[in-house]
Amino acid sequence: GGGPRGSVSVLQHLARAAFERKDLDGAQRLYRRILERLPEDPVAIGFLGVIATGRRQYDVAHDLLLRALTIAPDAPEGFNNLGLFEHSRADFAAAVAAYRRALELAPDYSAAHNNLGLALQEQGEVGAAIESFRAAVRAFPDFADAHWNLALALLLAGELEEGFAEQEWRMRVAQHREWWARRQQFPQWQGEPLAGKRILILAEQGMGDMIQFVRYATPLAAQGATVMVEAAPELADLLRTVPGVREVVPPDPPFPRCDVQIPMLSLPLRCGTRLGTIPAPLRYLGVDPVRRARWQQLLGPPVKPRIGIAWAGNPEHVRDRYRSLAVAHFASLLAMPEYEWLGLQKGPAAGQIAALPPECVIRDLGKDSLTFADLAALIELLDLVITVDTAIVHVAGALGKSALLLLDTAHDWRWPRGGSEARWYPSVQIVRQPSRGDWAGAMLLAAEAMQRLCPVAAPANAIKARPQ
Repeated sequence: GGGPRGSVSVLQHLARAAFERKDLDGAQRLYRRILERLPEDPVAIGFLGVIATGRRQYDVAHDLLLRALTIAPDAPEGFNNLGLFEHSRADFAAAVAAYRRALELAPDYSAAHNNLGLALQEQGEVGAAIESFRAAVRAFPDFADAHWNLALALLLAGELEEGFAEQEWRMRVAQHREWWARRQQFPQWQGEPLAGKRILILAEQGMGDMIQFVRYATPLAAQGATVMVEAAPELADLLRTVPGVREVVPPDPPFPRCDVQIPMLSLPLRCGTRLGTIPAPLRYLGVDPVRRARWQQLLGPPVKPRIGIAWAGNPEHVRDRYRSLAVAHFASLLAMPEYEWLGLQKGPAAGQIAALPPECVIRDLGKDSLTFADLAALIELLDLVITVDTAIVHVAGALGKSALLLLDTAHDWRWPRGGSEARWYPSVQIVRQPSRGDWAGAMLLAAEAMQRLCPVAAPANAIKARPQ
């Protein structure tokens, strides 16, 4: 139609499309053009608030979101957007309240049910989160993101059978669709007998996931399959050491001829994994003797327990600001001279070592270990590894080496809630923050566990001082 409204509806459509395809600059320009014509348009103001939230411009975002709610106090979208803002600031209680208000106004609002589930999960309310994700899926049965969130919450709750089945929805989530479409080269393995067949395991998700789930190559080979694994070049040498892996192929199709294929994280479903049947051998990775000898020469003979540490994960990870910490948090441990401290940290975070006080003596080896096979050979020579949730803990666990995993209060299904046992790795102990953000408390727990796992003799002078 004519007049400002007609042209604005076209702009709204274009702006929403730009927002959906993550062109935030384009969406921002279009929403600002809408406000030139309709200065009080609550949808445009709300989306500008969401974009500002994503950029962590919290003051700007808060003003815009409240302005949108002032104009349209009964708009459920306004409260959903406010919930996203509070969630982004890690005020999960406020986020839950905002999403609940949105759902009072619109009980079938699937996005708000899904977002509510995510906020409840951050608060450790996994059962309530599962109910919210189920409500999101009831309201919108093809909501792939909600199905995937439901899968992860079920896995976290130990409901592996339903969780792994729901997890198949991940291939319909925007971030996976293109990846999956390019990998439709061979029929999907559905669990049928594999004797005499060639199966390709497709690489997916992070390096740690690849190390964790490549363990399934061994039972597949035991069925008589020839197992091929797609992997990034820096993982290839390491994954070749897994019993049953016949060949590691470079990432990206076309792949060498196979009979069937399966994405890495579909293996637990196809192999019928339950809590009691997780394949958890003490060790399933091997170490290259040449690399090991090189590290032995570089490190010299051990004179005291050797402990390797890493304190930061992939900065691109969605939860990185919760799961990574500063090396300064390790200072109380690093000042203990009865241990030899080795830095395994790679990337920019390794630069933090320079700022440590002089009594913290640590050898920076992160810059030397180039591939995962190098890292494995180094970890093989250590007495203990202490790390946040990175691929390093998976390497240590898959080698059967003692490791302490430092975790924030939120939970990843790979590391079960409650207790310190890591179901998938018998040699890994979980050390959780006592409360959100309390790394100091986690370090005290880590120090106790370290002294239990790597006891050192009392200093000589302490022994001399004993009364006769």
